[in-house]
Amino acid sequence: MAKYMRQAGVDAVLEETGPFTVFVPTDKAFRALLVQLGGPDRAEDKFRENPRLLIGLLLHHVVPGAFRASDLMAGDEMTGVSLAGTQLRANLYARQLYDNRWNDIEVLTINGARVLDDVNPTASAAAVDGSNSDDGSNGSTQQRRDMILSSNGGAGGNNQQQIMAIGHAVDRVLFPLPVGDVLATMRADRQRRYNVFLRAVDEHCSPNVRSLLTGSRTVTVFAPVDEAFRVRRGSGNYNSSSTSGSIIDWMLSEDSSSRFKKRNRRRIADRFVLSHVVLAGPGDPPMYTAGLRFYQVRDTAYRLPEGGDFAAAEDDDDGAAEDFNGGGDDVNLTSSPNDGEKSRFYQLTVYKDSGRIRLNGGAAQVLVRNVPATNGVLHGLDAPLV
Repeated sequence: MAKYMRQAGVDAVLEETGPFTVFVPTDKAFRALLVQLGGPDRAEDKFRENPRLLIGLLLHHVVPGAFRASDLMAGDEMTGVSLAGTQLRANLYARQLYDNRWNDIEVLTINGARVLDDVNPTASAAAVDGSNSDDGSNGSTQQRRDMILSSNGGAGGNNQQQIMAIGHAVDRVLFPLPVGDVLATMRADRQRRYNVFLRAVDEHCSPNVRSLLTGSRTVTVFAPVDEAFRVRRGSGNYNSSSTSGSIIDWMLSEDSSSRFKKRNRRRIADRFVLSHVVLAGPGDPPMYTAGLRFYQVRDTAYRLPEGGDFAAAEDDDDGAAEDFNGGGDDVNLTSSPNDGEKSRFYQLTVYKDSGRIRLNGGAAQVLVRNVPATNGVLHGLDAPLV
């Protein structure tokens, strides 16, 4: 990163003004990004042709103010605006997280990238926290948090050192940059992988669901990619000659033979979409993969009807977005079941094993990870959850 900062002149800004906090991707993380951009040579050409691209990327890693790791770990979530004008979100995951030796750990992330711990000689070889030991480890202690990048000695006529820039190493480049809320993020996807899910939201969901996905409440959205909606082999419930071939088309069709012919299309779409949304709250940060436990259960935003199961929801008009707290259009989406009370919400089961993220007992797997949005995070799934 230092090379590109010098190339773009960003290092001079950090030395002459401040204070700043810089989230510093490791060399390995930058090499991974260069591969993602088409290889080192092609990436260098892109940076030369469009210097603002490089400058914007670098400034996205810098926020005003000198924040130590302890400052960033003061709560479940902190948000700030980078020098590029983009949002950065710091999250602390501390409850029931363990490394591969079952030691308690705290995980700090910035837009889903893990802030690396300092490495001492006894721990570097084992890498017990599961994070990658960066290139160049020679057995000496590696400081990867609270690194003083720039300072002014004797500021204000005393001998105290004034920190102008403090750095924290992260395990990947903070890329892509957030472009908007989760719906705007799906629409901006260069591979256009979320058209079917977006169609369900735009054409069929209630305004309350759209407001949830575009509002200020922090959400995690597990959106099936378009290919996930293709009807699986041998399904007798759908006509494979359909032009789009999606389950959404079948579920919301007006075909008189459909078992949903008397159901409210909007409520069906609300149930479907909300069952793929998890709300963040106190003690429950957004679900970036670096902070996921090996196994956990989270309530989705879909509240089940009195019957208590999803099957009952198909025969009952309760449980849609506007009824999340028991009625009315003034929806409070912050409620969750009390401790010891059976969950009234459709639940999502998450398994994290050998680098794979599986949901609901393997019904779906995360294909696209940790796409940041201004109001949360987006993951792409290989199958719908319901």
